[in-house]
Amino acid sequence: MRHQKKAIQFSRPRKESDRLVRNLLANIILYEKVKTTPSKAKKLRGKLDKLINIGKKGDLASYRQLLSFFYIKEPAKKITEDLSVRYADKTSGFSRIILLGNRKGDGAKMAIWELVEGNKKSIEKAETENKKEKKSEVKIKIKKQK
Repeated sequence: MRHQKKAIQFSRPRKESDRLVRNLLANIILYEKVKTTPSKAKKLRGKLDKLINIGKKGDLASYRQLLSFFYIKEPAKKITEDLSVRYADKTSGFSRIILLGNRKGDGAKMAIWELVEGNKKSIEKAETENKKEKKSEVKIKIKKQK
């Protein structure tokens, strides 16, 4: 019996369910928008928040933890480089679920699960810091050439 087992199970065997979770989370991170069922989106929303918060730490251990979760490198890289800057001021609520109609084939309810836009101030701040770093690198190169 499954009493008090809190694992996410989508009426599939355990390994298939784990693969579904990892691939769906990788797709939402890479493409920032996924069309899926509302039940999958609602169950995985908290897992996405946890992964982004792990990536916001920005150290090597958190990056390796993300790499161990995903099958490929790109989602972990995007979380640590892009999403951690975009959601620097937020602690949760990184995604939204927009309900659509029913699917034509089997009549299942469908939804669009997408990442929300981050705080524009934090994005602008990160861009200005990158520009300052590039300017300082150029000055250092010029001094070395003289």
